[in-house]
Amino acid sequence: MKCMNCGYVTQKDSCVMVSETLDHPSGKGFINLMQKCQICSRLGLLKLFPGCSLPLSREVSVLGDFTPVMEMEYEGLEPVDLSFGHGWVVNSLVGGKLHPINLANEREVGFYFDGQVEYSVSNVQTKLVRSKRNSL
Repeated sequence: MKCMNCGYVTQKDSCVMVSETLDHPSGKGFINLMQKCQICSRLGLLKLFPGCSLPLSREVSVLGDFTPVMEMEYEGLEPVDLSFGHGWVVNSLVGGKLHPINLANEREVGFYFDGQVEYSVSNVQTKLVRSKRNSL
């Protein structure tokens, strides 16, 4: 995370999960991360917006295009890098749901419960694009 006040970039990773929420300091709703800058003490807030993702299809993958998987908004501290971890779930557009997968692995391969459809997730790349919701 990079402080938007003094520019300091923390050396420590921050883990943010949709399932972990905090009350917003102003009392208006919730956020997913609250963290102070280690240098200037500026308060940073980050909120995730689940349900804003688009399906990652084979066609999009072959073209090398990016697909939004999470929308976030931040204030005070800005994410400078992103890495996926555990807790992601793959859903089929034709039905069926998988157990959570760990996208931190270089390659994730598995089968749907009925054993009929194989999936593969590999070469996961990230791109940060700031939300313009202004809800913080």
